[in-house]
Amino acid sequence: MGMVLNLGPQHPSTHGVLRLICIVNGEIIQWIITELGLLHRGTEKLIEVQNYNGSLPYFDRMDYVSTITQEVLFMNAIEKLINARGNSYVSLIRTLFIELNRILNHNLAITTHAIDLGLFTSMLWSFEEREKLICFTEAFSGKRLHAAVMLLGRLRYDITISWFEALFYWLLHYATIHKELYLILSLNLLWISRLFGIGIVNSDFIRYLGITGIMARAAGIVIDGRLSGFEAYEKIGFSIYLGRNSDCLDRYYIRYNEILEAMKIIYSLIRVVTVSGFNSYLSNSTNSGVQGSISPNSSFISMEYVIAEFLHFFPFMYSLFSCIKCSIESSKGLYSIFIHKFPFWTINIISNDFISISQINKFCRNINIADLIAVLGSIDFVLGSVDL
Repeated sequence: MGMVLNLGPQHPSTHGVLRLICIVNGEIIQWIITELGLLHRGTEKLIEVQNYNGSLPYFDRMDYVSTITQEVLFMNAIEKLINARGNSYVSLIRTLFIELNRILNHNLAITTHAIDLGLFTSMLWSFEEREKLICFTEAFSGKRLHAAVMLLGRLRYDITISWFEALFYWLLHYATIHKELYLILSLNLLWISRLFGIGIVNSDFIRYLGITGIMARAAGIVIDGRLSGFEAYEKIGFSIYLGRNSDCLDRYYIRYNEILEAMKIIYSLIRVVTVSGFNSYLSNSTNSGVQGSISPNSSFISMEYVIAEFLHFFPFMYSLFSCIKCSIESSKGLYSIFIHKFPFWTINIISNDFISISQINKFCRNINIADLIAVLGSIDFVLGSVDL
């Protein structure tokens, strides 16, 4: 006879508004029923009745740990719908903020995962640096968390050279902090023993369900949306880290290494934007601006700019495409948006968080209840993007 254990909905034991109905035999889980829908806000329907500018803040509130990344997804979808692209400078800045959000996301994922397993110290290092990094978003947009700063083909505000200089010095400082995080966790036998061999997901199962992101790369599957070359990734090299055992430990190591890789990408982008490398980047780029311009963004908007922008907004309602699909590599995996035009405008958003957490019963059977918490933390899901 099994006992029914109701895990959730409370925070932080299940990372948000999630209910897991577990059928257990002693401390061994035999079956899990996942109940979603407790956070449902009807985001997709709210977006459908707004214009594109009014819809932008909703994307900040989906994956609220990687806010600007979701904004870039929406802007890419709209630009794809009207067959227009932002200029090269805008692509560089968007890519930079995607990687900044990747550091913020993985930093939070690793340290809160450690708290779930009883290791508190790493958070004290991590959250101090996260606050410093969030200050760069605040200096750029005026808002710390929900920036709403990406616009169609351009940026809402300019970025000064001093901003890039401060970010460069922060990278130098954070390199030492990240090394301390390695010493605290990666050399901790308790941490290793709690993650090794736990939450193993078969690679065939991952392919069948379409799971992406770190869970797929931990199984040795090369799935990374950045390989499609959206924004400036086609011009900037980066490494992809793969696992071998597809367990919680592999996911931790990949997140740790992706933080280092994001720091390298940000350094390259700072060098391209602030040094003479920007001119060579433009000469090799095939990315023409929305108005045919490749000059850096300016906060001064002339009458000619307003007219040109209107001419690009007007075809939005008369786009030749009946539907489009756009995907980017978010911090948690592929984030996709589907925009359908006929018979009326509809928007569907699919996140890797939803796919992973909805199938947790498949790879969390016959494990201890304590190990279930370890698996949930290694998935790194946010209910804002799971339950739209």
